[in-house]
Amino acid sequence: MAMREGWGGLYHNGRYLFYLVASLLVLFPLGYFLGRENKTALLHLIFDLCLLCLFIYLAYAFFRFLRGDLTFRAFFRRKFRFKPARVVFGLNPNLVGGYCAFFLVFSIYRMGSLKKFWQKGLLTLVLIPLAAAFIMTESRSAIISSAAAVCVFLGAVIYRRSGKKGFGTILLALVILAASALLFILAYYALRKQLNTLQKIEIYRVTEWFYKSTDRTREFFSEKTTNLTGRRTLWRAVITGVFGNRHLLLHGCTQSSTPTVVYSLIGKNYNTHNQILEVLLSYGLPAALLFLSWLVWVAGRSLSLGLTAGTKGEWRWTLPLPLLMLVLSNMAETMLVARGHFVGGFFFLIAGYVAGLAPPKNKQQTRKEER
Repeated sequence: MAMREGWGGLYHNGRYLFYLVASLLVLFPLGYFLGRENKTALLHLIFDLCLLCLFIYLAYAFFRFLRGDLTFRAFFRRKFRFKPARVVFGLNPNLVGGYCAFFLVFSIYRMGSLKKFWQKGLLTLVLIPLAAAFIMTESRSAIISSAAAVCVFLGAVIYRRSGKKGFGTILLALVILAASALLFILAYYALRKQLNTLQKIEIYRVTEWFYKSTDRTREFFSEKTTNLTGRRTLWRAVITGVFGNRHLLLHGCTQSSTPTVVYSLIGKNYNTHNQILEVLLSYGLPAALLFLSWLVWVAGRSLSLGLTAGTKGEWRWTLPLPLLMLVLSNMAETMLVARGHFVGGFFFLIAGYVAGLAPPKNKQQTRKEER
């Protein structure tokens, strides 16, 4: 219907439809089936391979930086820039920050699934450049979402390990959650200050003109992180535009045309920077409601898996944490649905595993699934 009205075309939307089909009809069902069979080897393999690729990508970037290259191109001519306060690792800093945050949060589960000490040590070493990139990109959506996931994890650990599950236990878990949120933010910015200092020292060593102009140096490192002010304006414009046009409300404008509609609303060629609004604008209100209903169902299965008792040393209850992190971070980004970001594929695959691993709600459901 949207294409008949002149929005986009099959050629322009082919890749988005491919990603959508792969997520909904391949990755999610595959994860659900393997989860019901209690087989997590494929998930571990895919995670390890993708983590290795990102590790090589970032380790090479840091190697070039420490060698004295402040700006260079690598990996299909992507531009790396270590001069600004927010480092550019070949992509938008918010994207790289979101990628690193996902792997760091997922590693809570992966660390628990490893049995040998040397494997845990190797995983820790591999995560070091990811943690450094996460800090140096300074993506606020990644910071907030990963902080929330870590805080939920620590609060859940207190709740699960306490003998009695009364009001006192819940209150203690909430106190730990709030305290850990504060500690996470303080630790983040303390490390950010240290890395920023190291970044300055390296730049001073390589670039002699920094010594000669303190004003330029001060201006150079006073770059502020992005805030949500502009995004709130964008979100209001999208909501008003969609609900003010019954055609957009019914079927959307197709994925390829979202920048065109946003440009007509605010005069800038952006996407919606919100995954739910992106679905609403691309596919209409029925699709957005369907997506929200699915998210609520996945949240219920995540809660069910998170509250599962499990055996000693069993960490599968932490598998919903990367889902929480991805949902929260994509309230300011659009990396999950019908996009080429690998974290979007992980989102649907992990959601399938969570739904499959979660215990059935009742015996009748168990018999039905067995049949």
